[in-house]
Amino acid sequence: MDNFVVDELYKNLFSSTSAKELAAMLNEYSENMSSEATEEIKFARQEYRAVKAEIGRLLKFVAGGGANENDARATMRDLRQKKRYTKKRLKEMKEQYETEPISEDMILDLLGESKKLLKAHDKSNETERREFIRSYVKRVIVYKDRIKVIFKINKPDPQEESL
Repeated sequence: MDNFVVDELYKNLFSSTSAKELAAMLNEYSENMSSEATEEIKFARQEYRAVKAEIGRLLKFVAGGGANENDARATMRDLRQKKRYTKKRLKEMKEQYETEPISEDMILDLLGESKKLLKAHDKSNETERREFIRSYVKRVIVYKDRIKVIFKINKPDPQEESL
């Protein structure tokens, strides 16, 4: 059974044709995440500008003599803390969602490393080999006339696309 699953891994995930499809899938996913992130980043920028504007209004109010000094200091401290937090959050969001496109070569390198690990596990104990296989395989279904391997990575089936 394990050998059949390993053969399916080589045929369906560790092949060079899979690398192109996986790269396209991952880039599409990244683009979808980026569009969602753009909205979050836009909101964080608005929040940051609003805090800066509020600080400016407070400074004008204090300069005009319209505020109690202790209250103004406490409010200013809170606003500056909020500004730092918002700026940090904005930076983190930008870093999180700014990714370079995933190339077919990157996928081939990753799959090559996975192949090496699988070959190393071929020579090691059965438990390690099965753990490695579980990192890629979600489920194996055994029918009377065939075996179906369901992968954790849902690679598009070229036969289904042509329908």
